[in-house]
Amino acid sequence: SSRKLASRLALASNTVVFECPVNRSIYVPTMIVANTNTSRVSFRLFHLLPNETAGTSNALLYDVAIEANSSLFIDSRVHMNAGDRIVAYSSTANVVAISLYGEDR
Repeated sequence: SSRKLASRLALASNTVVFECPVNRSIYVPTMIVANTNTSRVSFRLFHLLPNETAGTSNALLYDVAIEANSSLFIDSRVHMNAGDRIVAYSSTANVVAISLYGEDR
């Protein structure tokens, strides 16, 4: 069963939410994005392999608007290996909380 892997507030720059540890393989079926702000913001989520930088080619979600004080439940189905990262960006820093739930594979 899934357990919480990480929870982090996104910055207005690319922010590592979770990095898969050495000698591990993790399946992330669920991500929750919560806008704690009183205004709409947009966010981006990326799945990066080791040594990759965030860009449109590895975006899971890109410039998605999320309404004030609301959450999105994302059926992500992301498979991660050692060194892979989930990275987030928000148009407003410290108001979008990203939570990842997953399990070892």
